[in-house]
Amino acid sequence: MYYMSPTPARPPSAPIPLHAPPDWLNWATGGAGAKSPNVEHAFEVRNLLVDESVPDWRAVNYGRYLTGNAITGGIDWKVLPDAAKEWRGRHGRYFEERVVRPAPAGGIPGRIDPSDDTVCPETFQQLPGSSPFLNASLDLDLIRVENLVQVAARAGYLPSDLRDLADRMLKGDLSAEAGLRDILDSFSMKRNLRPAFAGFYLDVQNIFSSLSAGWADDLRDALGLYHYNPRPPLSEFTVLVFRYPVRSVPHFISDTKVRPLVPPTVLDSLPNPAFCPVPAGSVTGHTVHLNLNVPPLMREVLHPPVAYKPSHLFRMGVIRRPLQVANLEESRRWHLEVVRDQTGRPDFAQSTDP
Repeated sequence: MYYMSPTPARPPSAPIPLHAPPDWLNWATGGAGAKSPNVEHAFEVRNLLVDESVPDWRAVNYGRYLTGNAITGGIDWKVLPDAAKEWRGRHGRYFEERVVRPAPAGGIPGRIDPSDDTVCPETFQQLPGSSPFLNASLDLDLIRVENLVQVAARAGYLPSDLRDLADRMLKGDLSAEAGLRDILDSFSMKRNLRPAFAGFYLDVQNIFSSLSAGWADDLRDALGLYHYNPRPPLSEFTVLVFRYPVRSVPHFISDTKVRPLVPPTVLDSLPNPAFCPVPAGSVTGHTVHLNLNVPPLMREVLHPPVAYKPSHLFRMGVIRRPLQVANLEESRRWHLEVVRDQTGRPDFAQSTDP
């Protein structure tokens, strides 16, 4: 069985061959977009420029979305709003067509065929056999946060019904289990197969042991969930926290003991300013902590979506603390300092984030 301590191991003594940025990055006009005064736009472009873990075959596929029509020599990033909109649109089309796969009629499958391009996201295709977490302990617990309102809407139920059932279930009222199962089953039947970001319970367990009323805000910050930022007209987000073992993740069709857990790349989600790639050879990704100046590294992985069970529901909380966009730059700076130190890669992302 494979297990990682919360502190990532340093890379092996043999040098890791760096992934040369593929030619499709030239569209960024020498990286001018990475220097935008809008830090959200700048960080999203920087991620493209520094991600060393995108396989060449995926870079080729992504490049077709960037160069297939209007973009032939680069974007004029001086006209940033239009340039950013154009790129986001093309990135979004790639994401929807190559990463977000439609679920089959039976809902989330219990197994995944990496050779089936109609169902399997590119994220889990052609994985090297050396990927360490392919042999992760099946009892290792993962953590994922879901928006209660979105879960209820996708499942076809009222948010108040889901909130009531979740509250009763968490208080030990087993009479709520059947109703909660119905909602979670409906959610699993109607969602797509986009890869799910997950953290590790071991890394955030201290947040749950705290009696602080703001634990949901602390969890949001630790996991880098920048999209849970209350802004008018929204003043809060009610979230469900699911805790489930690796064995609940769909397994490869060829081996019931292998679960595809992989570090995320910049191609595995929509543009996200709070995401930061990791150096080549990293076992997991690491979230950008949104609050602490010198954060502990919180591990994150991608896996096929899990069909939640009532027993997976771990907490329900409310995120209320606003995030300041201006603080994102400092969060990213300290995050990269820690990543460089703990992975032995002082050169990582120096070209964009010195």
